[in-house]
Amino acid sequence: MVSRETTIQIGAGVLAVLVLLAAAAFDVGISGPAGFLVQVLWLGLAMGGAHLYLAVRNHDGTVPVGTRWRFLAALVLHFIAIGAIVIGLHSETTIGYVVSAVGSAVVVATIVGYFVFEAIDGYRASRSE
Repeated sequence: MVSRETTIQIGAGVLAVLVLLAAAAFDVGISGPAGFLVQVLWLGLAMGGAHLYLAVRNHDGTVPVGTRWRFLAALVLHFIAIGAIVIGLHSETTIGYVVSAVGSAVVVATIVGYFVFEAIDGYRASRSE
C-alpha cells in the first residue's frame, strides 16, 4: 500500500515535470534569468514540494515536522547562494568573484549546519526516551 507521503511526493514530482514541459512549450531555455527561475521552480517542487505541503499541514509521519522545516530552510538558502554564485561567475568584476566565494561558503556552511542541527535534534530525541 502506498503511503500518504509517497503519494504527495509523486504529486510534487508530477508538478515539477509539468513545469519543465510548460517551459519547453514556451521555449524557455536553461540559461538566462527565466531559465534560472524555471530551474529553481522545478527543483524546488521536486526536492521540497512534498516537505512544504506536509510541514504546512503539520503531518508528523516518517519525518518530523521540525526536520521538514529545517530541510526547507536549507533548500532556500542553497537556492539563494547558488543564485549568488551564478551571478558572481557571470560578472567580470572583483565583486562578482567575492559574491561567488561568499555563495560557495554559504552552501558549505548550510550543509554542515543542517547535519549538526539534525544530529543535535536526534540526540535530544534519544535522550528524552
